[in-house]
Amino acid sequence: MIRVTAIAAMTLTATFGIVQSAYSDTATAPATTRPTEPATTKPAPATRPARAPTTGPFIPLLPETPDSPTAPTSAPSSPGADSPKPPSGVFIKPVPEPGEPPATAPAEPPTTAPAATQSAATQSAAEAPTVGFSPWVVPPAQTRCVPLDALPADVGQFWAARATTTGRALAERAARNAARAALADHFDAMEIAPDLTVRQLIETTNEPNAPATKFLGGAAVRAVRYHVSELTVEVAMEIGPRTFVASLKGWARVHGATRGNLAKLERLLLTADNTPVRRTGAAGATAKPSATAGAVSGR
Repeated sequence: MIRVTAIAAMTLTATFGIVQSAYSDTATAPATTRPTEPATTKPAPATRPARAPTTGPFIPLLPETPDSPTAPTSAPSSPGADSPKPPSGVFIKPVPEPGEPPATAPAEPPTTAPAATQSAATQSAAEAPTVGFSPWVVPPAQTRCVPLDALPADVGQFWAARATTTGRALAERAARNAARAALADHFDAMEIAPDLTVRQLIETTNEPNAPATKFLGGAAVRAVRYHVSELTVEVAMEIGPRTFVASLKGWARVHGATRGNLAKLERLLLTADNTPVRRTGAAGATAKPSATAGAVSGR
């Protein structure tokens, strides 16, 4: 037993020695280096030589046509021959050949307006001034009557010699009332519905005799004119239909109009044409006592 153990110990010692010697040989062996290749440098790429700047005029390059990409353009053989079309893309103004007269557009005869075959347009009867009256004058605000200096000189002198300012103011007020009555007559006959007029609606209320002038509060005086040889004044007044209907509707609601009639008034208020309705009234002015006496003595 002791002998076997000694033999095993000797075997382990020998094996350890062999391994140690091998390890030491490997550690002390000279390192082998790979021969390095000589460094090579890549040749630099060839560069184009610098182009000298051009000093001549700049000539733009024209795109080539697809039909003949390399066909050179040639000048026409003769002055009368057709020149080739310029390439598309850039407009080139054609230059006439030497000795060839420049192309000019044919002279056109001057256009003259045709001779007028119709007479000049005349004013309508409503716009044309009435014979014997001055032109229409818009009365200034907050004045009793139109001042005489707003009328033509001859008309102003005629009225200044024959009527007073109070007489003219009373005449204008009477003419306004006449114009208002004419407007009332117009609206009395206006249809609210196919089976109902303004007058018929008023008659169904608790005030059947109410005049239509009660609903003309929105009427306005538009113009005044004086007669050139008589003491007569005309006044033009106008009002929009919707303004009249709105006033009538408010009055009818208070004075017992039926619900159906009020609904018809509402529809008319929304659909009525609001073109102003104009009517004219006329009235005479009282002459001055001195003018009357002069007229009597002259007979």
